[in-house]
Amino acid sequence: MYLLHRIIFTGLIFISWEIYAQVALPTFQGVQFAGSATIEDFESGTWRWDPWAVTSSSGSVSSSHAHDGSRGLTDPDWVYRTDVTFGNTAGKKLSVWARPSSNSSGRFYFGFSASASGTRKLVMAPNTTVFCFMDGGNYENYTIVSTTSQSYTANKWYKLEVEYLGNGEYTGRLYDSDGTTVLKTLTYDFGDEQSGGVAMRSFSTWSIDTIELQ
Repeated sequence: MYLLHRIIFTGLIFISWEIYAQVALPTFQGVQFAGSATIEDFESGTWRWDPWAVTSSSGSVSSSHAHDGSRGLTDPDWVYRTDVTFGNTAGKKLSVWARPSSNSSGRFYFGFSASASGTRKLVMAPNTTVFCFMDGGNYENYTIVSTTSQSYTANKWYKLEVEYLGNGEYTGRLYDSDGTTVLKTLTYDFGDEQSGGVAMRSFSTWSIDTIELQ
């Protein structure tokens, strides 16, 4: 009788584990992959660290440029990384927080689908009061392909987001400091699918923080 009870008890444990492995675990994994992932928060280490590469100047990290956490980045001159992939799955979104120090000078370039040879760009431009997409050629190509007027407030944080719609088409969004109020939206078809990583450039003392992929 004791042996029979042990066999039954062991069998119940095995069945319970199988149910957990087949039902509960995939549910957890689904949440994990469905949510947003922080690509960079600038919180630790000596900037510039791998896997970021630099084309000209890496900028600097300090507490005075933090949006959340304790540190943020200022004024890199094209840094990029290709260990993350964006631009090949419709519905994926790439976002970053950025803060201008002036309402009439400077720019922040948010590069997406980036590689070592170049990047497509979504741009905040207080110096020309626009929000725009720029051509996805090399890092020195600054041709505007889609634009809308936009004024900016000095020392105010904005969230910048680009969403891949598929077949080379993207939507760019500029959010207010609450991260939910949309100020401007642009949609542009670059004409072809270009999968790649993320890149950044700014000048005139911008603050940059918390890059996420979702």
